[in-house]
Amino acid sequence: MRDLDALARENEQLREMVAYLRCALGDGVDMPRHWGLSDLQSRYVALMFRRRVVSKEMLAQGVYGVLSRDEPDSNGITAIMSTIRKRLRAQGADVITRWGIGWELDEVAREAIALANRSLTDAA
Repeated sequence: MRDLDALARENEQLREMVAYLRCALGDGVDMPRHWGLSDLQSRYVALMFRRRVVSKEMLAQGVYGVLSRDEPDSNGITAIMSTIRKRLRAQGADVITRWGIGWELDEVAREAIALANRSLTDAA
């Protein structure tokens, strides 16, 4: 019985750590509404905003979770990034590909996200 209690405590600690990491990886970052990003696309961009350069593995773990069954394959992540890039370019921002490393937001995108988040805190 003690082993079961210990496992339950460890499970709860791990859940708290996952919640903390999700927050650190980009949850809670608001996107400019005129970009028209879906919730999933917003999570990708939020992770890039928080982490600077993100790899496919970082996106998979940060957006979908370590044990998620919903995680797309490598081509799915690339396709989502392509859609994000098109939407951002239409607004004068961009996603930069770092071949062999991952992706990052350009300064225009970073400034727009920072401004969107400043406006929310200023309005509160």
